[in-house]
Amino acid sequence: MARHPDILHTASFRLNSILFAGYLTLAVVMGSTLPDRVPIHFDALGEPTTWTYQGLGAWILLVVMGSKTFLLMHLMQWLVRDPDSQLVNLPKKKAFLKLPVVRRIPVMRRVNRMMGFLNTATLVLFVAILFLTWWTAHTPDDLAHAPILLARWALWVAGAFVLVFPLTELWVMHRMICRKLEEEGLG
Repeated sequence: MARHPDILHTASFRLNSILFAGYLTLAVVMGSTLPDRVPIHFDALGEPTTWTYQGLGAWILLVVMGSKTFLLMHLMQWLVRDPDSQLVNLPKKKAFLKLPVVRRIPVMRRVNRMMGFLNTATLVLFVAILFLTWWTAHTPDDLAHAPILLARWALWVAGAFVLVFPLTELWVMHRMICRKLEEEGLG
């Protein structure tokens, strides 16, 4: 398996590594000041629907879920540096793998960049969930508090990004692959 260092989108990979350290630091600092009662479920508008009196346990579970999600995506971004990779399901994959390596690298670079951006958005989602949980636990009677509204807004924006961005990227990659296949006489 020949890894190509120019496929890894180093900017997002490094940024995500730093952001993850910040996420863990934030989780520890915020978790140390949690009250006993914390929300563990929110509706689509960010209103708490379920509460627990085992706040620290729920908080640790939330941090572990965020960490696991991040680390798996980060690992995948690191592994997908091979233009012959079977780990990625691309449009017209069989024909794509028949292209010369130099023609596959730009598509794989775009895949890697997409994975990095999705991981950034996922971290933003989990940070927003941490803030929403923490602020709601501290001000349960004032859900119109500015930090709570900001956390809700961040959840919606990051969630929309996680849904729309991959579809857009898939469409662009499909077009790139079709163009490259036509140019090589394989499409």
